[in-house]
Amino acid sequence: MKVLKKVVVTALAASLMVVPLMSNAEGDIEGNVKEVIEFEEPEQLKQEFIGFYGTIKEIQEEEGRLSIVVENDQEEPGNIAIFYVLEETFLVSNKTMDIVDRSYLEEGMKVMAYYPSDIILPMIYPPRIPADVVAVMENEEYTNVEVYRFDENLLSTDGILQIFPDEETVIVDREGNLLKKEDIRNSKAVVFYGIAELSLPAKAVPQKVIVLKEQLKDTGRAVIEGVETVLNKPMYMKDNTIMVPLRQIAEALGYEVKWNGENYSVEIMKGAHWFLVKIGEDDYNFAKMKTQLGIAPELVDSTTYVPVEFLELMGLNVDIAYDGVLNINNN
Repeated sequence: MKVLKKVVVTALAASLMVVPLMSNAEGDIEGNVKEVIEFEEPEQLKQEFIGFYGTIKEIQEEEGRLSIVVENDQEEPGNIAIFYVLEETFLVSNKTMDIVDRSYLEEGMKVMAYYPSDIILPMIYPPRIPADVVAVMENEEYTNVEVYRFDENLLSTDGILQIFPDEETVIVDREGNLLKKEDIRNSKAVVFYGIAELSLPAKAVPQKVIVLKEQLKDTGRAVIEGVETVLNKPMYMKDNTIMVPLRQIAEALGYEVKWNGENYSVEIMKGAHWFLVKIGEDDYNFAKMKTQLGIAPELVDSTTYVPVEFLELMGLNVDIAYDGVLNINNN
């Protein structure tokens, strides 16, 4: 089996990083790879997760924090990076397609370290980066391991890969619990696949998908339209759903918020956009329609809380960053 190499622009420098991507010459998902082709991604594509491929040259541990020095054969400054392997860093092997722990890492191993493209890195060399996912690439003949966020159609949000799980695809969460294809939608996932159709987006039937639901770690602040905001009232969890204070977030996004004390309802308005929620009722009104989100709005300490899914209903982009902070942006 030969390897098709996809050239990916990294955020570290103008240098190019090589990522394995396997395909046959005809572009079929099935079949043997027959030749090596190289292509450069169009400049308009922006990866959501950047991968750095190289060899672990050194493993360091200082004050309980583990880091790995990874080098490759690219030209400076894109040839070396130091990755912090944190408690939340997800580690896998492309050989077993299983989760591994930090003790599995050894000097001399080939790894692909992924990190979000929007994190702010200190202007030092070599760069020091908190790794989101580290894949141990034990043999290039084994499966590719890549990290994406997928939409409703299982197309990565950066438009690079679309996956088509079949009955043989194993889909699990971090703990190994079996999931369904629907659980991949609108989620970040680690994808293991062998052969991909040479197209844009590339198309692949994955062997395994591990869905990574980010965990909220900081309930007292959020990043709203790129501005870090200290919340007057903290978020909380209910039935595995994040409950957020509605007024402060909506007003920060330019909405007018009106409280009706007679029927315990809240109107949210901006231009032609209008929403109505009622405390204790799982009926969310928007554009003269109603929908249910599974959890009703709550009044806690004189503050209206709604499930975070309501923000998505408002057309907002909501995700949890690598550091566990909620990010909220207009589309």
